[in-house]
Amino acid sequence: MFFTLPLFHPSVSLRTVFLAATLLGVSSKTASAQSSYLQQTFEPDGNGTLAGTLNYTVTGTANKGTFTGTLAQATSANNTNAFPTTASVASQGTAGYGVVNNQGGGLESAILTFNQVSFPALTGNYLTFRLASFQTNSGGGIDNSTNAASDNGALVSIAYNGSSTFTPTLQVNGISNGSIFTFDALGIATTTAPINTATPSLTTVESPTDVTQAQGNTPPTLSSTRGYSTVKLEFGPNITRIQVRITVAAQGKTAVFIDDVRIGSSGPLPVNLKAFTALHSEQAVRINWTTASEQNAARFEVQRSADGRHFTTVASVPAQGQSMLPRHYASQDMQPLQGLNYYRLLLIDSDGTTSFSPVVTAFSEKQISIYPNPVHTDLQLALPPMAHYRVLNLLGSQVMEGSSSDGTATLNVAQLPEGLYQVEINSAEGRLLRTFSKKN
Repeated sequence: MFFTLPLFHPSVSLRTVFLAATLLGVSSKTASAQSSYLQQTFEPDGNGTLAGTLNYTVTGTANKGTFTGTLAQATSANNTNAFPTTASVASQGTAGYGVVNNQGGGLESAILTFNQVSFPALTGNYLTFRLASFQTNSGGGIDNSTNAASDNGALVSIAYNGSSTFTPTLQVNGISNGSIFTFDALGIATTTAPINTATPSLTTVESPTDVTQAQGNTPPTLSSTRGYSTVKLEFGPNITRIQVRITVAAQGKTAVFIDDVRIGSSGPLPVNLKAFTALHSEQAVRINWTTASEQNAARFEVQRSADGRHFTTVASVPAQGQSMLPRHYASQDMQPLQGLNYYRLLLIDSDGTTSFSPVVTAFSEKQISIYPNPVHTDLQLALPPMAHYRVLNLLGSQVMEGSSSDGTATLNVAQLPEGLYQVEINSAEGRLLRTFSKKN
């Protein structure tokens, strides 16, 4: 049983993906459903999108890595016959991952191994990435002339269902004279049917070229968009987990780039979590969540953490189990921790399968107090760190103010007239008011 949220990520754990989204500002006090995929981009500021990131390790030869800009910026300035020099090395953004071979022979290659991913549904599961092939000098482009399939183009190998063995599954190379195509090409490299066995045979496809090569003094030209710039694999219900390895290889005078590696699911998911909130009320934190639909759900466990990493269960709520209608749930944490509390839901299915929700936060006001009350001389304040406070009379006029960096303050109120006053407290957690009585 899984929530309708980003795919979980056993190598890092689902809570790591969700917590990362929370800390990045995707959710703080409210978490809503997100699309069900993980995506790896190669932009300089990190790896991916709000949908989450795949993350990867890489090995290979010297001329591999993240490239930015155009082919002209990625290849040697001496290669005057590189083409198309103005084409981007990224399918979106400015950066893609690739190998650049500026020589007349030899091999440049990179092997990217991505973290293992489990699918949350039995249908609609897929892997896609973008691919581009350029020449760094005349006669370049991926071709079919090498002996080993992994020596040219892109080879997708997958470890299925938790296996540690990577099975070559799809090879994309080119025609005998070399295939050149940009990320703007419209062709798709795929298998004839969804993969539904952990030991599939290797499928090899040859991308057409989109370039009319130079004749005499006529320079090469982009004349079509048939190249296989999208690589896509679909998976049947027998495939529940995959770990993907992409080998990108360029023989002499060729540059090959990939971008936007995505593993996702468009199939129906058993539990659709529409909203999840945690709000402080009086001396408790109220946790609310809503599901749009459920299938075989047994119960929800509400879990709390002081640091967003180590969680303990504070409540258990039975699930509806089977429902195609919205269902609303609520629970209360009657003993929240002082300060910031992290909460998540652990969903337990009727067959024992588990998954986590995103993480949401609530600030407990237990640490905010004023005493003694009534007060004659010294009023003690217990505050959030880095708080600013004001004392207001019943007319709303400010009579005292100050700040506290360590969460404590002592106010001498002996000169204030007898009556009721309010302390206004402003901090990163918001604005709060407390009332006290001054006695002579």
